[in-house]
Amino acid sequence: MTSASPRPAAQCRPTAETTLLFTCRWWLVVCFMLLALVSLTRTPARADEPSSTPALISLDWAMTETLLAIGVTPLGVAAPESYARWVGEPAIPEGVQDIGLRNQPNLELLAQLAPDGIVTVSFLAGDSRLSRIAPVHIFNIYTSDRDPWQQALRVTRQLGQLTHHQQAAEQLITRVSEEIARIRRSGVDQHSPVAVLQFIDSRHVRIYGQGSLFQSVFDQLGLTNAWQGEANDWGFRQLGIDELAHLPANTRLLVIRPLPTTVDGQLEDNILWQHLPAVRHGQVHELDPVWSFGGLASMARFARELHQALPSGDHGGEP
Repeated sequence: MTSASPRPAAQCRPTAETTLLFTCRWWLVVCFMLLALVSLTRTPARADEPSSTPALISLDWAMTETLLAIGVTPLGVAAPESYARWVGEPAIPEGVQDIGLRNQPNLELLAQLAPDGIVTVSFLAGDSRLSRIAPVHIFNIYTSDRDPWQQALRVTRQLGQLTHHQQAAEQLITRVSEEIARIRRSGVDQHSPVAVLQFIDSRHVRIYGQGSLFQSVFDQLGLTNAWQGEANDWGFRQLGIDELAHLPANTRLLVIRPLPTTVDGQLEDNILWQHLPAVRHGQVHELDPVWSFGGLASMARFARELHQALPSGDHGGEP
């Protein structure tokens, strides 16, 4: 019996199609192996990496300064030119969008920017249309609790958590706390009470008391606030300039710039102002801008301004 002949050797050779298929499969295996190797060796992203930071709009300057102080650049902020005049530091970097006024942001521009979130305070969050654009995050430092320092610590940590910059938030808290403690150790003149004023016009001022940023810093530096009267939840009360005459005779006045155009350069001709004991005795100090409703960055700035204006042992002009 004749056995079946084996198939010709030529028929067992791979064709061009099978060679190509084998090559493709081999490269796929290599690619998958490389991807697996990268995923195993790649360092996990840290929470503080910029790539994990949400794109935020800030409608409130205390939130803006705090975000900048923890290394977060907002996508857009309200009234950046006015911020530069009233707050100053930290400076807003170039390229940040001007989204309009704090209480009247440009909603069309906000929608075009498509942010991940909007940060603000309660009294600026009344427009329900904001929440249709992005989630609205409300943070309040000035409340009926009248403890801006503790509220500022809390808000700083909350913003750190929101932006995945928790470590930077803790560093800011440590840095400001240590700076204020250092200023207290180096000395600020505590010999007589101090009042903080902001001019509204040539006849009226805001005076700051309990619940204000300034009182929070006074408490930590051991200074006595000359104004012990009532104040609103923001820590101030409006007074006529003539009412300042009722402050203790040895009160030193701290005037926060900028001054209104109706006041700047005209105080020498203001009879009510010139009759105040502090003015007569040379106990008026004008301070560079400090945002009265700011966060930790503004508190540190005010402490530095105090240290410069009222160095320890400076009793010159005391009545």
